[in-house]
Parts: sequence; structure tokens; C-alpha cells
Amino acid sequence: MRSPLKRVTGILATLAFAAAGLVATTQPSFAAPPCTYHGCNGKDPQTTGCANGAVTKKELTAYFTKGELRYSPTCHTYWTRITTPSCCGGVGEYATISGGTYDSTGHPRLGAGFRTAVGGGPGWTPMISEAWTWELFCIYTANEDGCLYS
Repeated sequence: MRSPLKRVTGILATLAFAAAGLVATTQPSFAAPPCTYHGCNGKDPQTTGCANGAVTKKELTAYFTKGELRYSPTCHTYWTRITTPSCCGGVGEYATISGGTYDSTGHPRLGAGFRTAVGGGPGWTPMISEAWTWELFCIYTANEDGCLYS
């Protein structure tokens, strides 16, 4: 027959191993992002997972339509998200995102640009890399337009 001290020690050791197994299985996995920088140009932020953990860097409103410049610190990308209230959405509303560099005379040169048509409700453009020198996001409605540089 085992002594009570050995029995308690054995139970504590078993519980410690079980707890260690639980801790090890609950560790988050740190998977590499599906794309980064220019490798994400033209890709969907939702389907790639780049939208997870994204933040809004800037906002603007044009005739009830809200535009947001979204940024993914994981994928190092930007995109424009547009939201139109159900009361006021129109078929011709859309958002754009573009980015580029400057030439030797200081004029902007387009590197990548995308447009998404929306007709009420949320929508978003494909992504562009944060590695561009400039980023411009715009929303267009039937009554008013708006653009902002990042």
C-alpha cells in the first residue's frame, strides 16, 4: 500500500503534466500572412485575412457615404472601405485606392490603383502596398465626391 504522501505527490504530478498539456495546446499559432507589401497588390483584404486586425487610418464622408482608409499592420497594405446607409445608396457610388511614387520633377506617378463599384451597403477595394510613397483614397457618389491622401 502506498503512503498518503506518495499518493498526493503522484496526483499532483499527474495534474501538473495535464495542466502543461493544456497550456501547450492553447498557445496561439503565428502563421505568416498570406501576402505582404507589393505581393498583396490587387488582392482582397477579406479573403486573404489581411482585414483581421486592420485599423482605420482616415475617414471621410460624401453625401451620406462613409469612406475609410484601412490599414493592415500584418500585411503592410491599405484599402478603401465604403459604407452607404440603406436610405441613401445609389448604383453609381464607388470607392478607389491608388498609390505611387514621385518622378524627378515632383509629379506623382501611379504605381497601382483599384476601383470597386458599390450600390448601397459595405464594399471595399483591393489592397495596395504601404511601400508606395503616397496613397490616395476616394469615394464618389451621385451628389458629392471626396478624396484624401494618407
